[in-house]
Amino acid sequence: MHEDIKQRLRNYKKILAKKNEYELKIKELEEGIGITEAPQGEATGKTYKISSVAENQAVELVEKKAILEKMIMNNQRECDHIENALEALREWERQAIELRFIEERRIESACYIMNRAKKTIEKYISDGLKTMTDILEDDIV
Repeated sequence: MHEDIKQRLRNYKKILAKKNEYELKIKELEEGIGITEAPQGEATGKTYKISSVAENQAVELVEKKAILEKMIMNNQRECDHIENALEALREWERQAIELRFIEERRIESACYIMNRAKKTIEKYISDGLKTMTDILEDDIV
């Protein structure tokens, strides 16, 4: 039960790291890494067809940047969904879920950190996952 939500929570840090990595790659692209100077005397032609090496590389970099921007947007959207659902939880439910799934700690560790019994932490997690499922469930048909 709630396996999809648990997996999304476990992937949260990785998704955030990938988003940051894509942003770094865009910065590298914007700095012009790998673009060489166009050969002297090479014209693009009457039809405006791209023919120089530098122009081809520029078009390729723009296409890569567009792909990275789309991936960033998708990752940011998933992080926003998770963060929104976490914000809807009671403080102790959120803390228990973050410890258990995002930080990937054992239940015993969450019990120690939160100074609560195992059954209590399990209840916080169960209630929190139910709330998150209600929020993140796709109700659109």
